[in-house]
Amino acid sequence: MALGTATMVTNTNAALRHYTTPENRSTGFNVYYLIMNIGAMIAGAFVFDGFRNMFGTVKGNLIIFDFSFAMAVMTFVCAWFITNKHAEEKAAEKAAEKAADPTPEKTPLQIFAEVWKESAFQKLVLFLILTLGVRLVFTHQTMVMPKYYLRTLYNDFELGLVNSLNPAIIVVGLILLIPIINKFDTVKLLVFGMAISALSILFLAVPNSWILAIPGVENMNQAYVYIIVAQIFVFAIGELIFSPRFVEYTASVAPKDKVASYMGLSALPMFIARPINGFVSGILIAGYSYEGIRAKIDTGNISYMDSPEWMWMIYFILAAISPIAIVALRNFLKSDNPDNDKPADTAH
Repeated sequence: MALGTATMVTNTNAALRHYTTPENRSTGFNVYYLIMNIGAMIAGAFVFDGFRNMFGTVKGNLIIFDFSFAMAVMTFVCAWFITNKHAEEKAAEKAAEKAADPTPEKTPLQIFAEVWKESAFQKLVLFLILTLGVRLVFTHQTMVMPKYYLRTLYNDFELGLVNSLNPAIIVVGLILLIPIINKFDTVKLLVFGMAISALSILFLAVPNSWILAIPGVENMNQAYVYIIVAQIFVFAIGELIFSPRFVEYTASVAPKDKVASYMGLSALPMFIARPINGFVSGILIAGYSYEGIRAKIDTGNISYMDSPEWMWMIYFILAAISPIAIVALRNFLKSDNPDNDKPADTAH
């Protein structure tokens, strides 16, 4: 799955860069992200909860895997016919290019060594590393949130429905905001989106006593539901601003003849960071959001420093580093490919 994801994402982003112009590139990446979130919304609200409610948790999970496999096969078949529609023309073009330039094709290691020497790629890698704090918040939505929901609320919590709120907000937001978002500078939107995504974690870090003091909040379940929904809503706003711009920026700073190489190699920091994040998240969940934590919360026999809220404060601090670091190094991170920056230079 990792190999398939890496190949699919790299080629999709390279194709978006190839088939769009600087004038409509932002719209292209927005539409791509819109379609992706429509799928995520359907999967959460109807597939995940639908099959589990209809067939039970164990059998429902197995059917979800079967359904996913069937969808993957259908997608492969469709992609096969689309890509092979002009296969002969593409083969002829490739043969002509090879005849004009008989230089042997480079190995992956040669491509990596060549790309790594370029200043533009080194700056891109630094940019990607600096954004890891916020980008890992996105993995928390699937790695940490489900355990947090079930252990602070109740076991029959509708995970699929709640997880579909995020893509639903993104779909509506992108439809409404695409004409407005496209008018602004890409890097400024990246920083703004990162800041909002990081700030969303603060809702989960607020002490329970503060939430219970709000008029209309009558018990702990309501308090947790309110902060969870607030976090999802604010995070979705930050994501719909940040994520399309992030992919667009990564594709735009690459030289035109090395887009696929840049997109593929630029995924390395995230692939390296995810296992580390999983390890750290496991430690934090075991220490601050373990089985039975809700009983301690209800009795008040737990301090803030030992609560799930402190775990989210740690996550917030890590996430907040990203926008601060990008702003501090913004002049150094400017692209070495001025032609690729033209849309940003003319932005309002």
